[in-house]
Amino acid sequence: TKAGLKRKVVFLGFNLENDVYQQMHQRKQLQLVPQLVVDTVQQIALRGTVAEGIYRANGTSSVVNELYEQYFSNETPPSLSEVDIYSVASLLKKYFMSLDEP
Repeated sequence: TKAGLKRKVVFLGFNLENDVYQQMHQRKQLQLVPQLVVDTVQQIALRGTVAEGIYRANGTSSVVNELYEQYFSNETPPSLSEVDIYSVASLLKKYFMSLDEP
């Protein structure tokens, strides 16, 4: 913290700066992009180019909600390789929609 100011506590998934900070301390590594974004973009690049309308169609909400919770718990992030691409894209959309406006 700067000049002894206490860090504002923010819930995960609502503030990009906080998410990066929390992730850095949980995983003991410097990564400026949240793991959820890295993983979903990677899967979309690998599998999403052949799917039609991945950002328009919704994934399974129960799957998306479960994955979202897993990313922000103290557990190891889930593997997205077996998750349908529409749910992966919906997970990324959900994360971006949960962030504070810049």
